[in-house]
Amino acid sequence: MRKYICNCTGKEKIGEYETCVFIPRYPDMEPTISCMEKEYLRANNWEGISIDSCLVDEIKELWSKGIRTTGCCCGHNQIAPYIGVVDEDIPKMKEMGYKVAPNPCRPRSEDSFYPKSLKFVYTGDKKLIKKHNHDHFWIADGVLFESYRTLRGLRYMSKIEVPGMPDMDECDEATITHIEKEYLN
Repeated sequence: MRKYICNCTGKEKIGEYETCVFIPRYPDMEPTISCMEKEYLRANNWEGISIDSCLVDEIKELWSKGIRTTGCCCGHNQIAPYIGVVDEDIPKMKEMGYKVAPNPCRPRSEDSFYPKSLKFVYTGDKKLIKKHNHDHFWIADGVLFESYRTLRGLRYMSKIEVPGMPDMDECDEATITHIEKEYLN
């Protein structure tokens, strides 16, 4: 199975910011942030922005090149990482060699990219491992996702790229077996 590896221990929880680096607001930062973020941050007396420590250097580098980010997450070795950018900066990201990270909530959107600073490795697993709170597997735009239940409702995470597989709302066991044989190394 392919997986991105960051510096997190794996104990971090998605949506918690204990391992983030707080970057205080500075005058040159504002042009690097999307209009939507600016409005939210101004309304909440914005003092700075928190970024996963694994991505701080890469985000600062993107800002220095004029890329306006909309959010990011290293994935904490649990889910696929991403760096979000404003639509106008999508061509620049592609020119710099960034690969689009699929967003199943917006399948036609290309405004999320895989970070270059994180390692992409093969784990050697032969079977798809289901989370303990697994609900179902599904495919969108050549990526297999797993939906799972939490206290906050249904959540999802990307599992593996499956190019050539058709989109489907729920994968049956035969499809999962096919994916394990054809796509897991």
